[in-house]
Amino acid sequence: MKKLIVLITLLFSVLAAFAADKPVIKVGVVVPLSGNMAFLGENARSGMLLRKKEMSANTHFDYQLIFEDDEFVPAKTNMAVRKLKALDNIDVLVTLWANSYDVAMPLIKGSHIVHMSPECWANPTGYPYDFVLGGACDDYASMMANALNALHAKKIAVFSSQASYNTLFHKALSQKLEKMKITIADFHMTNSETRDFRTYALKLEEIKPDILVVTAGVPMAEIALRQMHQIGYHPLVAGGTADFLDINHEVTDGGFYVLTIPTTDAFEKKFQSAYKHSSVYPAANAYDTLSVLINACEQLPGKSKPSAEAISNQLRKTQEFSGAMGNTSFTAPNKLSCPLAYYLIQDGKSKVVTLDELVKFYNK
Repeated sequence: MKKLIVLITLLFSVLAAFAADKPVIKVGVVVPLSGNMAFLGENARSGMLLRKKEMSANTHFDYQLIFEDDEFVPAKTNMAVRKLKALDNIDVLVTLWANSYDVAMPLIKGSHIVHMSPECWANPTGYPYDFVLGGACDDYASMMANALNALHAKKIAVFSSQASYNTLFHKALSQKLEKMKITIADFHMTNSETRDFRTYALKLEEIKPDILVVTAGVPMAEIALRQMHQIGYHPLVAGGTADFLDINHEVTDGGFYVLTIPTTDAFEKKFQSAYKHSSVYPAANAYDTLSVLINACEQLPGKSKPSAEAISNQLRKTQEFSGAMGNTSFTAPNKLSCPLAYYLIQDGKSKVVTLDELVKFYNK
């Protein structure tokens, strides 16, 4: 028995030594793990950890994930990125959405750190090691415009918040609506401090837009919609960004939104087996981000840690990728895009529908 224990100990020692001999690629991940957006950060972390767990022992490199909580607060994003860069000496930085992207990019330019952002609408900055993954902003705007047109909307209102990704979306949507002769009757830009929207609710009730497009997140959008309901005004709401998911379905029931297609059955099965519950956005996005990175790096020689240039060149060779979100492809240099879908909210639950099904639902 003692000999067996000794042999097992030696075996683990050999395996550990083997793993230690692998070049380490440090991946810093900045996500909100506390605060209002914590559940999104937790979902992203779960997706990445699942992909890490699936890795073969025969990989060329050891991928070390270092998570930093930024609460989705710019100042904390700044501190997290600086810490990962200066103290952890990361090779790859992953941030979520355009808010974090805008903070991170000036901090890592010129540092030879590869940057990857799942589900970000910002266009790559020109920094050669910067990669954006997710649905393209123009595709989101096209989907929303097509839905508004199919529903015969003549005038709409937009309730938004100050963020660079909203600016990109609004610009793309406005251009498409102008061609369709759909008027934006009211455009309301709020800030994260506002909590009283009663005057705005009364104004909107008077304007009576056919559809209210919501691109603001919580808590502003949810508070505003609740205050509209309190005065008896129940607009048809449409979500133009992922922020719409954060809003309680009680105040968005009967509305619809645009988002990346549902995860594949294979990914969903793996995720439920690991975590005992269904995956939630952006778990699949984060899973695919790490998958794309690993797949690219494993095409490189494993004798030493690859440079940022080598990793980036290999990423750009990934013209198509099949992952948790189905088939994605590079639509531009450094931009990997995935298909989008319409989601209808009924009885507190979301379901995928076609545009025809969406129109039939509202024409009942």
